[in-house]
Amino acid sequence: MLLISSVLKLIKPQIQVMRISGLKVILLLLVTICWSTNEGNCSDMEEQPPFGALKIISSSVSGVEGSTVCVDISVENFEAMLSLQFALQFDPTVVAPICPPTQLNLFGLMPTQFNCNDTDQGFVKMVWLDPNTGLSGGVTEPDGYVIFTLCFDLIGDPGEISPIAVTIDQLDLDLEYSQITDPDDTNTFETFTTAEIMGGEIEILCGQLSVFEGHCDSDGSSNTGAITFYPCGGTAPYNYTIPQVPTSGIINNDREEVTITDLAPGAYDINVTDATGTMESINVVIGNSTSLSVAPSVFPPSCWDRENGRININNSIAGGILPYTTQWSTGLYNNDELRRLGNGTYGLTVTDAQGCKVTQDIPVFIDTLRASASILNLPTCPGSNDGEVFLTASGGTPYSGFRYSFNGNSPSVDYMDNTA
Repeated sequence: MLLISSVLKLIKPQIQVMRISGLKVILLLLVTICWSTNEGNCSDMEEQPPFGALKIISSSVSGVEGSTVCVDISVENFEAMLSLQFALQFDPTVVAPICPPTQLNLFGLMPTQFNCNDTDQGFVKMVWLDPNTGLSGGVTEPDGYVIFTLCFDLIGDPGEISPIAVTIDQLDLDLEYSQITDPDDTNTFETFTTAEIMGGEIEILCGQLSVFEGHCDSDGSSNTGAITFYPCGGTAPYNYTIPQVPTSGIINNDREEVTITDLAPGAYDINVTDATGTMESINVVIGNSTSLSVAPSVFPPSCWDRENGRININNSIAGGILPYTTQWSTGLYNNDELRRLGNGTYGLTVTDAQGCKVTQDIPVFIDTLRASASILNLPTCPGSNDGEVFLTASGGTPYSGFRYSFNGNSPSVDYMDNTA
C-alpha cells in the first residue's frame, strides 16, 4: 500500500482525508492525474493508472425567456469507477435549476445524492458511490454516456448567457485522493485523481428587436446617474437616440452595450432602430438616491504560501436599491464571504435591483518572510560568547516585531524593530 501523504502533499498538505473501510474510493476532481509509488512530484511518477483521464462534459443549449431547457452531463473514459463528486456552477440571475434532477442514468445515482441548498449561489452538487462498493470491479460506461440531465428555467433577459461549468468548488466532502486497483489486481495506485472539464452554456435567445437596460440613480444634486443598455434581436447594425441628453450613435452588434454617464435625475427615452427600420423605445427614470458602494474587509493568509485568507462583505454594501446580487470572480454568487484564499486579486461585482453595478478588484496579499544575517564580530577565542551577528527580517506577519532563536535553542527573543 502506498503512502497517502506522498500524494496529498502535492496539492493541499493541510487537507483531512476520509476513508471508507473496505472500499476503494476514486474521486475525480480536477484536470490531471497524478500517481505515485514514492514521494515526489507528478513528474517523478513511476507507474500509470490503467485508463485515461475522465472527461466530464456539459452540453450547451438555448431557449427563449421564460422557457425551460435541459443540460446533459456526459462522460468519457468512465472506466471501473467507484465514486465521483463534483459541482455544477451557473449564473443564478440568468437560470434557475429544477433540482434535484429526475433524469438519472448512472447506475445507483439517486435524487438524494444531489445538494440543492446552494442554487441561489450558483451551485448544484452531487456525490455518487458505486452501489456494489466495487465488488464487481466498478462501473464502466461508453464514451458520450449521459450520467444525468439537469433542467433550468430561463429567468434572465434575452441575450444573457450563463456558463455551465463543472467544478470542485464548494464540494460537500473533503476527499481528494483515490485508491485504484488495475484490472489484473496486480498494482494498487494511491492517486490524487482529476478530470478534464468541458463546460457548456445556456443562452436566452433574442427574437424580435428589444432593448434592455440597467441604471444607477443620481446621488443628491450631482449628476452621477448612468444608464447601460443593449439591443437584442432584430437586424444589426442599430441606431440609437436619447433626446433628453441629447445624444445619438451607432451600435454595430447585437447585445453590444452602450453606457451613458453624468445624468441628472429625470426620465430618459432610449430609441433604437435596426437595419430594417424597426424601432423599439424604452423609458428609464433616474432617481435620486445614495450611490451604490461596497467596502470589503480583507483578511490575508497567515503566510505567503497558504490559502487561508478571506474577504468579507457582510453589512458592507450601501446605497442603490435593494435587493443586491453579488458575484465573485471565482464564480460564487450571493455569498458574503470568500474563503480559502491565497495571495492574489479577486473580483467582486455588486448589482442592485435596478441593474446598477459596482465592480472592485480586491487584493489579498501577505509579503514573503525574508531574513538575512551578517557577522559583525567573531568570538575572541573558542568557547567565548562575545561574537556579534546582525539580523534583518521583513515581510511575513510579525508579532510586535520578529521572533528568532539560535539553532532552535533558547533564548527566543521578540524585538520591536525589524533589525537586531
